[in-house]
Amino acid sequence: MPIDPLGTTLGVLGLAGTVLDLMQYGFVAEDREDQVRLHADKLRMESVLFHLWAENVFLNRSWNQPDDQVQVFSPDFCDIIKGILQKMESLFHESQTLFEEDSSSTLVPLTGIDVGQNANAPTRLFQCLSRQGVRRPNPIKWAVRRTKA
Repeated sequence: MPIDPLGTTLGVLGLAGTVLDLMQYGFVAEDREDQVRLHADKLRMESVLFHLWAENVFLNRSWNQPDDQVQVFSPDFCDIIKGILQKMESLFHESQTLFEEDSSSTLVPLTGIDVGQNANAPTRLFQCLSRQGVRRPNPIKWAVRRTKA
């Protein structure tokens, strides 16, 4: 059984193109992981709230649940809220870390100058900073430092 070289070449190129497309979709999906997680949490929250509503209006009752007892907070609801609160806590910790990095000991308090008095306030501010020995920040170092975070 002879192998057609043209057909084999086209098949291999098609397969390579498909693999490259899948890799590209994988990179796009990795970039959107937080958005997908957020929308999945929203969808699960809506589902749990819908089930809570159904339980509260006695449409979705368990076979062993008494008539006068309604389950208000299900474990699913609590798990979703816990996940959202943990994500918020991690954001607060991250912002606190960034704030501590930015407000390190390199800041020099301005003393002996009232910046907002005259029209030449920028000149006076520059003179005050020059006297106190404050160097202008290097924009390249600032950009590189931000990419590490």
